[in-house]
Formats: sequence, structure tokens, C-alpha cells
Amino acid sequence: MATFTRFPTPVFKAYWPFFTGAVVTTYLIAKAADLSMNSQEFINDPRHPRFAQGVKPAEK
Repeated sequence: MATFTRFPTPVFKAYWPFFTGAVVTTYLIAKAADLSMNSQEFINDPRHPRFAQGVKPAEK
């Protein structure tokens, strides 16, 4: 059985810009999708999640 040695590799210190960029990108894409979904063009689409919930826009 092999023994594993732990090395003090600074992972977060080297990759924090990528982690931050991934979080910001995910947030912006989700926000854009939400704005697009609730636009006048797509608000009455039967694939809209509010139809699955049975909620009318005025009741929210």
C-alpha cells in the first residue's frame, strides 16, 4: 500500500481569478436567462416555468 505525502500546494492562491470568473459568469448568465425568460416575447410561452407552477404573473 502506498503512503500519500501531503504537499503544501497553494491551489487557491494560484487559481482565485478563475474561481471568481466562474462565479461571476454563472451569475451573469443566470441573470440574463431570467431577464430573457420574463420578457414580453417569452412571457406567454407554455414552456415558461410559471405555467408549471400554476401561478399567474399578477399573483407573484
